[in-house]
Amino acid sequence: MWLTALFAVVLVTYVFGGMVTAPWRMVPELGGDGGKNIYTYLYHIVYEHGLWFSGMNYPYGEHIVFTDGQPLLSVVLGKLGGVTLEQALTVLWWLIASSYVVAIVYTFKILTHFRVGPVFAMFMAGLIVVFSPQLLRITGHYALSYACFIPMLFYWTLKYHESAAIKYTVWMGTLACIATFLHPYYAAVSLVWVGLYGAGYLIFIKSSVRTKARHLVPLLIAAGSAFVLFGSFMKITDPVTDRPGTPFGVLENVAHIKDFLSSVYTPFWGYVHDHDWFSHISSNGEGYNYVGIAVISVVLFSFTLQLLSKKASAQGVATDATRFPRIWLFMAAGALLFSMGVPFIWHMEWLLNYASLLRQFRTLGRFSWIYYYIVTVYAVVVVSNWYTTLLTRGKAVKAYALVVTVVGLWVFEADGYVNHTRKIIAEGFGKYEVLTSKNDMSWPQFLAAHNYKKEDFQALLVLPYFETGSEKLWLCSNEFLSATGLTMGIKASLQLRLPMVDVMMSRSGWSKAFKQAKTAGGPLVDKPMLRELPSDKPFLLLNYDKDTLSPDQQYLLAACDTIGHYSGSYVYACYPGRIIANDKKYKDSVAALVSQLRVGDTCIGSGGSWYINHFDGDKAPQHFFGAGARGYQ
Repeated sequence: MWLTALFAVVLVTYVFGGMVTAPWRMVPELGGDGGKNIYTYLYHIVYEHGLWFSGMNYPYGEHIVFTDGQPLLSVVLGKLGGVTLEQALTVLWWLIASSYVVAIVYTFKILTHFRVGPVFAMFMAGLIVVFSPQLLRITGHYALSYACFIPMLFYWTLKYHESAAIKYTVWMGTLACIATFLHPYYAAVSLVWVGLYGAGYLIFIKSSVRTKARHLVPLLIAAGSAFVLFGSFMKITDPVTDRPGTPFGVLENVAHIKDFLSSVYTPFWGYVHDHDWFSHISSNGEGYNYVGIAVISVVLFSFTLQLLSKKASAQGVATDATRFPRIWLFMAAGALLFSMGVPFIWHMEWLLNYASLLRQFRTLGRFSWIYYYIVTVYAVVVVSNWYTTLLTRGKAVKAYALVVTVVGLWVFEADGYVNHTRKIIAEGFGKYEVLTSKNDMSWPQFLAAHNYKKEDFQALLVLPYFETGSEKLWLCSNEFLSATGLTMGIKASLQLRLPMVDVMMSRSGWSKAFKQAKTAGGPLVDKPMLRELPSDKPFLLLNYDKDTLSPDQQYLLAACDTIGHYSGSYVYACYPGRIIANDKKYKDSVAALVSQLRVGDTCIGSGGSWYINHFDGDKAPQHFFGAGARGYQ
């Protein structure tokens, strides 16, 4: 065990490189989800304390849970006070790296539980974990990168399955409760895990209903405890009452066949992709769960032997050679199908109405991680048993050839993952320097050079404006412009301790989302957010210098004083009072014009011939609105 732990530390240090040896100066992403997730985590720790995050959605803010800010870390470290950005980064990356060490140790315990030789189990546990789809989460969804969660669940369920000792369910429940405050998805994973195990137990284990119920109830309590604790916590701490009830894309972020059969990050599939031999190759989507050519080959060959074998097991064992209980394979198959959206994708979306709890977790593809860990463990157990069988039959050459082939192929593909990860982390040092302006003029220095200081402003306003906080309301859908604006914003925000008006979070309340969306709505749109500001100080407005703004957003510049150009953006002092005054001027001019017009149809500001159809001839008995509106089918 100690040798495995040492092996795990060395392997993880090599795979993550500078993330382990110099974690205080590594930021893997500055745009998109990765930039937002590192920003919310850092801003909350360095500048805030408590459960409310004010770094975006100014002046309203958001509950830290809906920002992917890892509240278990950010709230605790924020409460301590005085934590620097570098210290916060060190805690995050070392915890994630430590989770891989723990994952390797628990995967080793799982393999030895199935009587895999300890040296082989140690080496293969390392391969399984560093080949995990969670490794690729290091580029953005950091809270989902903790690789130890499923191996720990797996091992404790194994022990409970055989001993029925309640202590294992207590540990499972404790783990789920803790992990849920890193990311709520861990609660859902534990519930799906227990649900699949329960279904498999009912099918494959022969005992009375009373005995089965007595065995499964503690597991259900363990998984349910995380939901009860988290639900109670949110009920008490979240004052927002109008969040969207149904998240966007429940059946869009599912696993596909390509996600478990291919990967652009491995040398083989990368070569295929580079030469355009096959277009449908997975590149780390939400349902990504590639297990590798070695595992796929072993599983297919094993299942083929089972189909051809005339020896049927009566004890719930897959084959005489593997001694791997069918309940785990059932769980793997169930998790894979569920991650693919089965049965909902079979024109049965209505079933989601009866699964409102899981409907809140819009990315079903992530549940395929359960399949990954079980199937890879199964493949190692099968190879180990084949190896032992060949040796006992005096076929040592074939036994060694089998192990060398499987391990060699697995290592060959894993090398692509490792190289990709090390490249991302190496580039992260440069992104850290960009974020902190280590080799450039900083934001405070830029403002000082133009006779401003950060205290002169109340918040940042980034153009092109983006508002993606309410699931179904998306402003600035151009991913490049949104990511670029976010990069500019988080750099200025962290250096100046200024929150952003712009929003990139999840499930903000409808009322606040509509208020924010109107901010960049043009001169004739009411802007309630401006009337609810706590200060009359200007915004520090950043306008990306390679984008042509829409007329409505260009209108905001009329209320600005030019400061200069820095960090890829034109910089302005934008005065809310001027925007309100300009809005009033426009509205008054329109009101004066309208009062002089004849009753009828009018186009203000444009000339030419117009044809207007009021749908008056449509006599449908039902309408969406109004007496003359078009009817609906």
